[in-house]
Amino acid sequence: PQKGAHPLRQEIELAWQSNAHEQATAPIPKVNVNKTLVIFNPTARSDRAGKLRSKIEALSGDPVVRLTRTSGDACRLAAEGVAEGFQTIVAAGGDGTLNAVVQGLTGTGTALGVLPAGTMNVFARELGLPHNSLK
Repeated sequence: PQKGAHPLRQEIELAWQSNAHEQATAPIPKVNVNKTLVIFNPTARSDRAGKLRSKIEALSGDPVVRLTRTSGDACRLAAEGVAEGFQTIVAAGGDGTLNAVVQGLTGTGTALGVLPAGTMNVFARELGLPHNSLK
């Protein structure tokens, strides 16, 4: 602070200097250059899973695709995707996969995408989403 400056100005300058130090040491938020994460349940359509995965990976925007292996994976992968900075997380599977991804996104501002790749896809059908979009 300047000598002889008004006390309020001195206070403001000290606060600004303190805040500038905090901003310089604050952690940089993670931003993922791949803005879309697709959480894919390969057992949703069993034998066709390999073909579906190739089609998902070929989608525009070059999404990152992560596979579930157990029932808790989709929820965990969604939460990890949020922490990694993905802007959109897509549930590619059936209703169970969608439910688990939603649980992992609860309370976040991350966008949810739905790519029906299960057998019945009840939720997607109720919304009128095409259920054979990956054929």
